[in-house]
Amino acid sequence: MIIAVSTERTIGMVILAIVVVAWIAYVFVNIRQSKAEVGAEVELAPNRSPLPDDAHFEGPRLEKVQAWGVVFLAIMGVTLPLYWLLEPGRQDGAQRLLDNQALSRGEESYVNGFQCATCHGADLSGGAAPTIISLPRGSSGDVVNVQVNWAAPSLDDVFYRFDTDVETALESTEVRAILNFGRAPVMPAWGLPGGGPANEQQNSRSARLHVRQPA
Repeated sequence: MIIAVSTERTIGMVILAIVVVAWIAYVFVNIRQSKAEVGAEVELAPNRSPLPDDAHFEGPRLEKVQAWGVVFLAIMGVTLPLYWLLEPGRQDGAQRLLDNQALSRGEESYVNGFQCATCHGADLSGGAAPTIISLPRGSSGDVVNVQVNWAAPSLDDVFYRFDTDVETALESTEVRAILNFGRAPVMPAWGLPGGGPANEQQNSRSARLHVRQPA
């Protein structure tokens, strides 16, 4: 399992850890400072204890609250515009991270998972197809083994031949159809709709791996 690690996630985890530690410390201090009951609840109830007079509330206490309000307002005034300025870059970085993960998994499927490199080459430049293939003979259902010398096409320029009008691999229809249903009689069907083992996500990663946009 691959876990994406980003700066935002790291900062969030650090903040979460600080909040949890602060909360535990708060509970611990309150427990240590609590005192055993020494009298009736009426005498111990906090709402029955004498409160400071108006001069205290409207003097230093009020000024302290107002000062903290100004501090937090200044923090919001700085962080919100900064967040707004950095958000496009964060989104672009997240998209690049997802694309790189898809490419890495697509490469793993290409080389090891479905062994596409056996025919199309490790560098996507094409290669030799299997020399022996099984073909149906007429409508009888019999299968005959045939020796061929067809060369598998290159894949690093597949979008020059198919789906030439798409801007991203996600818009592909022709390449996805080939991945799903194969190309008789040589390439087998790899997608679930064609009876193959690859699901939609795996085919999407393969399409991204092969994408090379037309000029």
